[in-house]
Amino acid sequence: VDTIFFGGGTPSILNEKEIEFLFENLKRNFNIKNNAEITMECNPGTLTLNKLKTMKKCGVNRLSIGLQAVQNNHLEYIGRIHTYEEFEKNYNQAREVGFENINIDLMYALPNQKREDWIESLEKIVNLNPEHISAYSLILEENTELFNMYERNEFKLLDEDTDIEMYEYTINYLKSHGYNQYEISNYAKDG
Repeated sequence: VDTIFFGGGTPSILNEKEIEFLFENLKRNFNIKNNAEITMECNPGTLTLNKLKTMKKCGVNRLSIGLQAVQNNHLEYIGRIHTYEEFEKNYNQAREVGFENINIDLMYALPNQKREDWIESLEKIVNLNPEHISAYSLILEENTELFNMYERNEFKLLDEDTDIEMYEYTINYLKSHGYNQYEISNYAKDG
């Protein structure tokens, strides 16, 4: 195995003993290459310094942190359990522990998000200098609270032209800061 990705939810909800148990079984049952990329999705609000140390000790060498936006009002509205300040603390802790490959997830076209909010999110995250940025346009999924809020007319989706404008701005802004687009929503530095 040369690539492992723990995601599709919030693996960082696991405690230290559960993380160790997971990796003990993984190593027992699979032949993992020494240079394998091992990623764990993490949500601010579920991370601690000890969890980060445990992940690093167990072989995780890439984090994907689900921030979504830098404005606390947007984070609260979409039901995130963290603030921007908690994210930044977790990001700095991850660097202190020795993580050298970090992705940050961002989302644009959020309810009530202005173009200026999106620009601020991109600028703040680029200033942190992660190796990778995922920038997704909001997609409403059935059976989520956000979808239900939309169905109750609690907010309107951004118009398509504004969504496209934010997407094109993202491509150009990130490219001008050394992030190359390699998939629709994914941008990485060389290497």
